[in-house]
Amino acid sequence: MNAKQLIPLVFFTVTTLSCGDNHKKAPKNDYFISSESETNERVRKLGLDKASEDASYILDVRKLKIPVDKNSKNSNNKIDTNDKAPKIAELDQDIIIVLKSDTKFDGKKVWDVLQSVGLKWGDGDLFHWGNPNQNYGDDALFSVWTTTDPGYFLPESIKQGQMNPDDLVFGFSVPRSADPENVFKVMTAAVKYCQKRLGGKMLDANMHPLDELSASMNLNVLITELKSKGIVPGSTPALLSY
Repeated sequence: MNAKQLIPLVFFTVTTLSCGDNHKKAPKNDYFISSESETNERVRKLGLDKASEDASYILDVRKLKIPVDKNSKNSNNKIDTNDKAPKIAELDQDIIIVLKSDTKFDGKKVWDVLQSVGLKWGDGDLFHWGNPNQNYGDDALFSVWTTTDPGYFLPESIKQGQMNPDDLVFGFSVPRSADPENVFKVMTAAVKYCQKRLGGKMLDANMHPLDELSASMNLNVLITELKSKGIVPGSTPALLSY
């Protein structure tokens, strides 16, 4: 999911917002890139591979409704880049929920809580809920980063107590999402679990208290608008464009 700035639409993000740049992900060229096996070994050696609880039931893929795309990104059919959906800037929006601490979260506890809810640390040194259907939608259903420098989670810094984030930012791209409505519901449940264990306040991208009903309604409006422009979230044309 591309890093984007924020616009003042409940908790959708894309271009500018007075407080917004802080919520975009860190540039990818700052990330430590490694294979899955290297990642697992790196975490295991630091003793950060075991979660204290198992709340992975919250990330229930059975709650998702992911369609089948005959021209999927992993299909044997040749994908014509001319099939790209029209890119309309105002529809290129992310859903963001911020869990904000009054002071700072304890980094080791953050790591444990994110693992407990079933998120996997990996690409970009972020935590992700991986998409089980690699034939449709973005690779991650949603990701978690932070506005605290450097914007991602280095396990070595966590282990040494050097990374204690001010916030956790949960988000995903709506046009690239395999099932934005249901991913939002599951992501909200995951944030609530994290809040229960870590404390803090659930906020939208404008740093206002999250209004779930209003956010859900705005999301439905956005999805309808995307489809009216021929952009089906998670489809190959959408992935090629956004």
